[in-house]
Amino acid sequence: MTEEQSINEPVAGQPKDIIQPPKDLITQCLETGNAIIDDGRQSWDQLVDQIQGRPGKIIALRGAGSINGADKAESDRLIETELVPRIEEALASGEKVTVLYDGDPDSPEKPDIGYFAGRLPDRYGNDQKGVLFVTAQKKSWYYPKREGGNLSNATGKDYVTYVFEDGKYPGDHNAFTQDQRLVEAEGYEQWYIGASGAIATSQLEDFNGKVPEGQKRQAVLFRVKNNGALDDEIQGKLQKAKDTSDLAKIAKFEGQLKQRQNMFGSHWNNDGAPTLTTASLPKVDVAFVTPQQV
Repeated sequence: MTEEQSINEPVAGQPKDIIQPPKDLITQCLETGNAIIDDGRQSWDQLVDQIQGRPGKIIALRGAGSINGADKAESDRLIETELVPRIEEALASGEKVTVLYDGDPDSPEKPDIGYFAGRLPDRYGNDQKGVLFVTAQKKSWYYPKREGGNLSNATGKDYVTYVFEDGKYPGDHNAFTQDQRLVEAEGYEQWYIGASGAIATSQLEDFNGKVPEGQKRQAVLFRVKNNGALDDEIQGKLQKAKDTSDLAKIAKFEGQLKQRQNMFGSHWNNDGAPTLTTASLPKVDVAFVTPQQV
């Protein structure tokens, strides 16, 4: 199978006179290990229908612009004391949970949003214990372990994977993991995790704009400090850029170092207090959460 093929195409060598009952996209994606390649959003709309048919929570994980920078100890503590208990509470009440994710891959040594997304399937599997994991990635961020395959976490557990063309849809990832139809679902909420950059604020604004009039949705901002050890790495890259007079890279790495002066990201000050102005988000209930000390 190539990247351009869909998981819905006939399996090579299958006798034409044998009619197989159609399988839903989630089942087919997980059983075959093949990603869903964009077909003008038709398959995405089917996937949204299936997600909406699961009673319970739809959680979109957010953490844009953190430069692979979450502190490892705080990240692990947050997963155990905040993320998992919230999912367990939903499951205990009889709800199912769908976790949506886009962005960087699972990097255990450099935690980012992909790390938080990756640890949860290690605990729950995928669609095995009431929790479904779905990722939508633009093609330039799609690096499967085999051609046409699902993306997976660091331990090889697959996400239901949808791949779309860069620049084809306004907002790129926002057109999928915070799709208008998903936001309209009452159980939809967003979790912002780690030292996010300014792009996370624009995601919040887009989210707010998609919430139906007269309704509210929840966004939870989890505070995690950045990984201070990366400063030396970025400083080294900056020096190499200066040595070669690469102005674009100089600007990039200087910007990263400046951003990382805010150790908790764009939505907190260095004392750990929230700084996000929520008045501009009238349709989003914003909660600020600090990792519990254990």
